[in-house]
Amino acid sequence: SSPKQFYKGFDLGWYPIIKGLDVKRRLIDTVIDDVILKSYSDGSTISELYVIKAEAGAGKTVFLRRLAWEAANHADVTCLFIKNNTSTINFESIRELYRLTKERIFVFADAAADNISLILFLLEKARNHEIPITIITAVRVNEWNMSCDKLTQYVSNAYTLRYLSENEILGLIKLLEKHDALGPNLRVNAL
Repeated sequence: SSPKQFYKGFDLGWYPIIKGLDVKRRLIDTVIDDVILKSYSDGSTISELYVIKAEAGAGKTVFLRRLAWEAANHADVTCLFIKNNTSTINFESIRELYRLTKERIFVFADAAADNISLILFLLEKARNHEIPITIITAVRVNEWNMSCDKLTQYVSNAYTLRYLSENEILGLIKLLEKHDALGPNLRVNAL
């Protein structure tokens, strides 16, 4: 794994998050405050579903990983990240985790349109067993509109991840420069 591979668009899992290769998005702090910290202090709702909607290429997967990392490492909450193409989850493991921690469990599931059954399964099981769980998922706007209608009734709130702001772009350019990953067009314009 290398920074250059990440900046070329390769999915390198947690490597870019651990190494700080991603630019911090404005929406991270909003979701941490509105969802993670609120849910953690307010145990009234057993199961919650939050959706991060964005256009293709806006950085949903990296955003979701960064959000899970920040929640686990800075908000100090219990987080699970569901890999893409995970067809089943052992709910007994989640029950055991809750039994041991007695804390809300935050589950991050990328690609909501591909994980509808899994998300519904988790929401229903959590409600039936009274296990406080917050699921945060990401999805393309068009996929949400076309195939995620079964999830709509469970959504506590939805957020829109916009394309990079000017400050985020400048931050990304600094990261690209730091890791010697500026393409020829940026190198010329930076001079």
